[in-house]
Amino acid sequence: MQSNLIPSIQFDTKVWENDYRLILSKGHLEKLANLISIPSSNIRILINNVVSRRHVNLLAQRAKKSGLIGDFFFVDELAPDVLKHFDLKKDSLGSGYRYSICELAGLYLSRKPYILHLSGDSLPAANIDTSFFELSAELFKRNEKVRVTNLMWNESLYEHISQSTSEDSDFWYSEGGFSDQMYFVKSDHFKERIFKFIHPDSGRYPSAAGPLFEKRVDSWMRVNGYLRATFKHNAYRHTNFPTRLSAKLLRKLRGTGN
Repeated sequence: MQSNLIPSIQFDTKVWENDYRLILSKGHLEKLANLISIPSSNIRILINNVVSRRHVNLLAQRAKKSGLIGDFFFVDELAPDVLKHFDLKKDSLGSGYRYSICELAGLYLSRKPYILHLSGDSLPAANIDTSFFELSAELFKRNEKVRVTNLMWNESLYEHISQSTSEDSDFWYSEGGFSDQMYFVKSDHFKERIFKFIHPDSGRYPSAAGPLFEKRVDSWMRVNGYLRATFKHNAYRHTNFPTRLSAKLLRKLRGTGN
């Protein structure tokens, strides 16, 4: 039975030059919709850093007309309004701009109470039980310090336990530790101008990526004592796609034969 919360959730994922052919394929989108337990009409694709806008637009339009996704956006067209909304400058994001603008655009566009985000190369290890969404929403109401929930980022219980400060039957809790690979949040918390905080512990993020989105969220959480809650009953997997996908692999992923 579908959770009553599901219609209130916007699902975002992003594509770029090296993965849009895979992610916008019928096979991948159908698998994604099943795994996240959210209807295709609530799936939104954020497109950035592509060479042939015409080709990407063709595939995205085809997916939308087929009912595989609800909508899609080219992020560069939104970027000026997104940066203005959050009072950010492209230069201030530095090399982190390309790693941040899709997530910021998703937050800016949100018209639903909740956002579930998975990076293009992340997928749940198994179908997300809708209890994850229900329990997360209840947690946001019950504990104002919790600002994000997520599935386990791998299946190592020791790692999750060692990084947590407390736990209950459904979640491990930790200070900060935000990841842009997967997050479930209340939209109104993240549509505010929260991206200018600095915290020394956030320096552990890769310096080459600059002051990127996930580092800024981590700083905001740590400065304010906000918590991340990791769901104990499911995990997601992050796998870097190959730089170039062979025609044979693409056909397999799309479910169009050998």
